[in-house]
Amino acid sequence: MLTLKNLQQHFSGRGPLIHVVLDGWGIGEPDETNAIYQAKPPVMSRLTNDYPYTQLWTHGLHVGLPNDMDLGGSEVGHMTMGAGMIKEQGPTLIQKLIQSGEFFENPVLSRHIQNCVTHDTPLHLLGLLSNGNIHSHVDHTEAIIRHAFQAGLRRCYLHALLDGRDVGVQSALDFTEPFEKLFSELKSQRAEIDYAFASGGGREVVTMDRDNNWEKVEAGWNIHVHGKSENRFPSIRSAIEHFRKLNPEIIDQDIPGFVLVRNGEAVGKIENQHALIFTNFRGDRASEFSEAMLAKDFPHFERARPQILFAGMTQYDQDNEIPPDFLAGTPEVDDPFGKRILEIGLKQFRLTETQKFAHVTFFYNGGYREPL
Repeated sequence: MLTLKNLQQHFSGRGPLIHVVLDGWGIGEPDETNAIYQAKPPVMSRLTNDYPYTQLWTHGLHVGLPNDMDLGGSEVGHMTMGAGMIKEQGPTLIQKLIQSGEFFENPVLSRHIQNCVTHDTPLHLLGLLSNGNIHSHVDHTEAIIRHAFQAGLRRCYLHALLDGRDVGVQSALDFTEPFEKLFSELKSQRAEIDYAFASGGGREVVTMDRDNNWEKVEAGWNIHVHGKSENRFPSIRSAIEHFRKLNPEIIDQDIPGFVLVRNGEAVGKIENQHALIFTNFRGDRASEFSEAMLAKDFPHFERARPQILFAGMTQYDQDNEIPPDFLAGTPEVDDPFGKRILEIGLKQFRLTETQKFAHVTFFYNGGYREPL
């Protein structure tokens, strides 16, 4: 049990309260492996020496993640602070739905699969291949694939976004190989099916943007939707190995976008009457691509948008209802800190750089983007 230290320096008054969030700042062992300890930062050292403080756990069950092996992150941290309590986060909610079987009864998922069965068109899955539980988890993707197979779906294509950030920097094959084995396993049971990877690329290069860098979204659009890229490979392994041969130091998130081909043609373009599910559960890096897929008026790039069914794992932007169709809910925070501040008549001002805009608004407000 942590206790507050006695004050060595007293203060008084009713001045403003400042809540400063230092993303990535942690309390570790006082040794040579701890950069903060080695630096002996004067301001933080004075604050901890002269003023009362306590410590917070910022990972696993303490921030609503499935287990204590899960690393925390800015998003779950801000939401937990803003909520003032532990709320079960997206991955926890999805995991429970899958375990109970309720996930597979979702009418959105059923409609997507039935659409593909009726029209004999493929189901496309797009998402980060990772078990980091920050943006996604491969178990969720596998669950959808197995369910689609059991439902009689003939074709399913996986568009892989490579991580290397929330997991090992060169761990992509650790996540792609199990899916290759899964596809082979399913094909051994029904030879007529075609389950395969269709496209891919690093999360920092294609698709997963949150800073209005629409060129990045367009790059993903071209490979996933149109099957267009100068980087064309027969398998996802050959693509990853090619880029690592060119640059042995390249990390997965920086691998250029690529298309997988068979007999000279893209394996899995996204076309009319197909269905697409974005398997990321976190919204900030999924909402822009979702907007491109859904918006009628779209000024950012030429799309040639196919007429398809589209759903997200969760609703990425609740204020704008993007997407309107989704497979699982998000944490519900009815009374976030910012709302309570307003209710008692106080003012608040939030300041951050662009990359953390969503954290001090959407996440800190419990899932709502609009200012409180």
